[in-house]
Amino acid sequence: GTEPSSITYDPTQNKTDYGIRVSLIQPQDESGVPIAPGEAMGMALGPDLEVVWEPGSGWRLTLSGSTENIASPIPNTSGFGAEWLLMCSNDPVSGTTSIFFMVDGLLLYSNLNAPAIEGALSLHLSEPGYGFTTITTFENPIQSMTYLDGAGKELQNNSFNGSGLVVQQTVYDAIGREALGTKATILEGAAPAYQTDFVASFDPETGIMTGAVATLHPESEGFPYVRNRFKSTAQSLVIE
Repeated sequence: GTEPSSITYDPTQNKTDYGIRVSLIQPQDESGVPIAPGEAMGMALGPDLEVVWEPGSGWRLTLSGSTENIASPIPNTSGFGAEWLLMCSNDPVSGTTSIFFMVDGLLLYSNLNAPAIEGALSLHLSEPGYGFTTITTFENPIQSMTYLDGAGKELQNNSFNGSGLVVQQTVYDAIGREALGTKATILEGAAPAYQTDFVASFDPETGIMTGAVATLHPESEGFPYVRNRFKSTAQSLVIE
């Protein structure tokens, strides 16, 4: 192996409620394919939060002296990627700290009741040819995500409110028109990620919807949404 090297970003020495996004520079083989690292690398926020990639074992996260391995949520993948995001978000109402770690846009770790984190950003490498670029720090992060389908149509909006998610979803009809918009709904304890069971099913004949949105709005009696009616023309104008 090679002696590890570190860089610390001094302006973040006393920071709390902030995050970091970095891009990994990787050497490439003769075909232009990035070469997977053979040595450990990672980053930390202060002395109490660190994420490290270890070849052969994957990601591990250390929080206040306790270490755990992080498995990829996608079967048969390692979870390694070139875009890393680590953030600690403090809820101004409850005072609780939430920690999120994402790689290439995929949420690998979340903790919605973590100890407070304070201290400088540091980056760690052990292997020649690798580096970091587009290093970005941000304070008081507000997390909001919009999920699109393969045609670029908006499916679901998620906003983290400090203790869970506010979720709203659009449902399309058979020819791709925006047929329904669900009620914005709070999912307590949910981390920022696509909520697959938010809308489990919708029957266009009866109008009944099932899923978390229906369960959390019992007063709607299976209709927790606003529905569009379209004019029978080529333009499919919304009339109601």
